[in-house]
Amino acid sequence: MHARSQSLNYRMAKYIGRHRWALGSGGLVALVLTASLGVVAWQAREAVREAARAQAMQDFMVGVFERAGGTRDGDPLNLRQLLATAVERGDRELARQPRALAELLGVIARLRTGLGDYDEASALLERQATLIAGTDAPSSLQLESLTQRGRVLRMLGDDDGCRALMEPSLAMAQREQAQLPPQVTEFYSQLGRCRRAGGQLQGARQLFERSLSLRRTHHADPVGEVENLMDLAGLYADAGQTDTALAEFDAARRKLRAEAGDRHPLLVDIHRNLARLHRARGELAQARQQLLEALAIATDLNGPGHMTTLAVERQLASVLADEGRHAEAIARLESVQEQLAGRHGDDHPVLAEGYARLGRLAWERGDLPAATTALRRALALRRSTGAAGPIADALVDLGTVLHQGGQDRPAHPLLLEALELRQRHQPGDHARVGEARRLLGVVELSLGPADSGLERLGQGLEQSRRHLGDAHPETRRAELVLATYHARSAIDAMSVDTAMARLDALAALPGGELELRQLTWRAGARAAALRCT
Repeated sequence: MHARSQSLNYRMAKYIGRHRWALGSGGLVALVLTASLGVVAWQAREAVREAARAQAMQDFMVGVFERAGGTRDGDPLNLRQLLATAVERGDRELARQPRALAELLGVIARLRTGLGDYDEASALLERQATLIAGTDAPSSLQLESLTQRGRVLRMLGDDDGCRALMEPSLAMAQREQAQLPPQVTEFYSQLGRCRRAGGQLQGARQLFERSLSLRRTHHADPVGEVENLMDLAGLYADAGQTDTALAEFDAARRKLRAEAGDRHPLLVDIHRNLARLHRARGELAQARQQLLEALAIATDLNGPGHMTTLAVERQLASVLADEGRHAEAIARLESVQEQLAGRHGDDHPVLAEGYARLGRLAWERGDLPAATTALRRALALRRSTGAAGPIADALVDLGTVLHQGGQDRPAHPLLLEALELRQRHQPGDHARVGEARRLLGVVELSLGPADSGLERLGQGLEQSRRHLGDAHPETRRAELVLATYHARSAIDAMSVDTAMARLDALAALPGGELELRQLTWRAGARAAALRCT
């Protein structure tokens, strides 16, 4: 045997073996501390970069206003010219700072949206999206951009485009909601509104409730909470729960006034929704009063030519028409159309809603040629956007008026196209699909043979029952058409008696919303006419 001194490796192995737990714990602590220091250092660098970018943005905007004395020709600048000048300066001065330029474009697009310049805002947001795709933009900027783009698409009537844009980023929003609650709540709310517009009511409710819960948790956005309360109240209105919707909108109004005073822009939307609900109940005086209050606030905050103010004017015209004040209603609608055409041109899609309202008003006055001319113009403008939902609505409006005017043959292809569009772009069980089926069934009953029309009417009735319930006006309308047909067809005495009993039951329904009262009157009139034949 040969004695020798212990090697360094041997001593290290023995030491580690004796103290393995202490060394392991110490190493883990050191690793955690190192990682924490790395995160803190990264956050510090990000904070410095954000502060520098914010300062650069502030300096840039201050420079824009400091040099806003006028145009190159010496004429005074208005706000829209000032925003255009800001974009030009941004392109020059921030060309090598794509993230800063992207943020600038987002700010200006938001201002453009507030002015009602949706086309200009859309163009700016598309530029911003291109810049974001080419740089390491933070999640906050990505979510803000997606939310603004979705909002503008919805304002332009392209709800399908809004959902297609935002849905793929929902998972990212869910991952970031703990770190970026302001951006995520806005994202949830906007996507929820686009879902609601497309008939995805349950999905919309989930997003509204999620956004409201986040806002209440962080206690940082009381006005945002009011917006979500309004969103949820709107879902009650969509479901035909008018009394609940009225109570919820009134609660939202009280909260908004307590948080932000009596002149907040959201009050315009609340008054408009309350007016819509009062009108549905046939309370036209209350609806008109709500709209006059909305008009006063909108004019005071935005001016008489703003898109929001003009939208209130259009809604007020519809209530005036319901009250029989047709001349005043037409004058308001034509004034709105002139202002919009002066700003956007005669062929802009923003004019479509006004033509649709003028067409319906002409039909109510018995002027079928004027009604169809206006509605065809609205349809042409809707087609120019390519948005399926508005196109289907315009087809339904025109097809309905042609049918009521006795022109079922030209109405049939329009309603068939509307049904196909709604089936492709809305949930198969959605009530608006059922509405299109019902209208097409009525036309096919008139054209014959009856089998196809009866099948469509039955499908439409079942869809309305599932989606809206037995008491909804759309469900009652389908029941009225079917009962009238069976009473007139006189297949056998039992069928006639059953159909007449159904008409009598519809006529005896308790008074409620205006549409239901009108329906009960028609049911009673048809039953009386059939008994007299």
